[in-house]
Formats: sequence, structure tokens, C-alpha cells
Amino acid sequence: MALHCRPVAQHELVRCQALTAGWGRGVHSAATLAALPEVWRQLLAERRLAFYVFVDDDEDSAREVQGYVTAGFASDAWADEVASHHRPWLCRQLVEATLRGDALLLDRAGQARANGGAGVNAFGLDFALADSDWYLPRVMRWFPWMEWSLRDWLAGWRLRSVVREMFGFDTYLLARGAGYPLLRDLRRAVPDDTPLRERPYLCGAYRERALRRPSSVLGRLFMDQAPVFDFNDGERELLELALRTLADDDIAERLHLSPHTIKVRWRRIFAEVQRARPGLLPDDGGTEFQGRGSEKRRHLLAYLREHPEETRPREAVRV
Repeated sequence: MALHCRPVAQHELVRCQALTAGWGRGVHSAATLAALPEVWRQLLAERRLAFYVFVDDDEDSAREVQGYVTAGFASDAWADEVASHHRPWLCRQLVEATLRGDALLLDRAGQARANGGAGVNAFGLDFALADSDWYLPRVMRWFPWMEWSLRDWLAGWRLRSVVREMFGFDTYLLARGAGYPLLRDLRRAVPDDTPLRERPYLCGAYRERALRRPSSVLGRLFMDQAPVFDFNDGERELLELALRTLADDDIAERLHLSPHTIKVRWRRIFAEVQRARPGLLPDDGGTEFQGRGSEKRRHLLAYLREHPEETRPREAVRV
């Protein structure tokens, strides 16, 4: 089967809502389940939400999305409250808060401030798969792509904490295998008639604890590196989209900018790279958009794939 994982497309949100309805009867109320697509659209537009879909290309187009996962960064106050006094159903709480107008997840500016300080608090949120029988062998076929989505989301950030609410013993075992310690067993905190596969476990770690196991999936994510380049937020946006293999015309359309502005940003990016890391890019004799620009871009994007911290928003802490 042609299995892979990628960021969600807007037209796939209703499919993801249906996947949630298929298994998460206790996780969402009828009201929050109905509101999911609109809440997701809002949070995606505000860049507060990370959203990945698990895709099987061998399925027909209506069913090729076989699962999804959502996540975001929370304030220190909410993260600490969850760790010490957690009530089950984090994802339901998020939807209810969003509908009330409360912003539990950080926007881009809040992410930059946290990333330049003590670090961001990463919260795993909704998760669903199309398979109705959630036994471990069927879940395991998606495990490499769950790890991929986790790395794609978190690599390059300075992490303060990572928390995920897991449902059912099998997915809890997957979390432990990825290095998530158990924070709280919440099975007794839900109604007695909650299905076994919907009984929650709160898994995760703060920075100090995660670094005790530096070779685990989670431990490696906490081993952050400070960026070398001083890109501004607009330049980081361009580079993020270029890393998704988008062409300049597509990037210009996505950012609502002119092609000329995109070229100017590339020039500034190359100038910053030359300032901070002379010799990283091939010399073009000053004609970066006359035959050598694509070669410089190829070298830079290859470097950035190994150094994702360069494209993460980070606001310097002022002492």
C-alpha cells in the first residue's frame, strides 16, 4: 500500500470529522464534534494548529485519508495546569474554549516568544484512524508516519514540555515506545461506560525528564540547537513553503505577494546566509537569478532540512 503522511488540505476537514465521529464517541460531545471543521479552519488560518493526515493512495479519493492527528503549542499556565490537575478530553476542552473566544493555543507571535525563552509546550490533540478494530497490529502500520508527523512538527523548536492524551491501551503502548512517560492514568476519571479504546492516559514529559533518555524519539526532539541565521518572519514563511517543494509562483499566491517581492526575499535570504555562513552556498558572481539561483536554493534547502531550527519563529529574549 502507498502509505504516507502530509499536512491536511482544507477539503479534507469534513472527512477527518467523520473519522472522529466513527470512534471518538466519548472524546467529543455532539456540540464539539459538529463544530470541529469550523474550529479547525479558524485555528489553521491563525497558524495555531498543526494538522497531518495519514493517506493510503490505494483507496478511492473519498477514503484515501485513513487517519489524522492535530497538535498545537499552549501557554505555560495551561500546560502546567494540565500536568497537575488534568481533566480528560483535552481536544474537547480546546474546541469549547475556541467557541467561547478563548485562545488556549499560541499564535505565531506567542510561539516566537516561547521559542526564544524557556521553550514551547507541545500538546497532542485530536487523533483518529479509519480502522474500527483498534488492535495493535493495525495501528502499527501507521506508527512510522506518526513518528514522521511528530518530527516534522517539533524538530527545530526549543521544547519546554510535550504532552499527549492517548486513548486505549494499545495507543498508550505506542506512546511509551516513542519515549513518552506516563504522567497520569485517567481511566478512572471517565464514566464507567466509556469504551476501553476511549479510556485516556496522559503521557509526556518536561524538558529535564525527557533529556534523561536522549536516545528516545522524544528525547532527541528536546536536544535543540540555536539558529545561526537571522531570518525575519516573512523570510521564514517563504523558506517553510519552499521546503514543501512549492514553486515561487505558488508561494507568491499562498502569501498574497507579487513574484517580484518573492525574488527580493530570496536575495535577502542569500545575503544573510553569506553573512553568517560564508561558503555554504556556491558562488554565483552576483547573478543569483541568472542561472545560479536554483543551485543556491538547492544547497540552502538541503541545509535547512538538517537544521529546521532556522525556519522556526524565535523572538530574542531581552534582558
